[in-house]
Amino acid sequence: MKKKLLLVVAISTLLLTACGNKVKFTTEEYKQELLAKVYTEDAKAKKEYDAIIKKLEKQMSEGKKEAVEEMDRWKKAESIAKVKNVFNKITK
Repeated sequence: MKKKLLLVVAISTLLLTACGNKVKFTTEEYKQELLAKVYTEDAKAKKEYDAIIKKLEKQMSEGKKEAVEEMDRWKKAESIAKVKNVFNKITK
């Protein structure tokens, strides 16, 4: 009986952690590549970026500290991408 109860608790714990709404972290390189595509008006990249930001905003409203930190990293990457975009337009 104890083994069955322990097994049920273990499986329940695994299911709850596996089904959680986790914050997806991405590398700085991925952020820069995606944002570069966004600034070249790639519709697919824009849709993907909007989905990421929307999900992070939802997680932030739920009080997830990791989402706030990831959003900060996205905003920093966006600032860098804007500057690169301006320089690319100037040098063309």
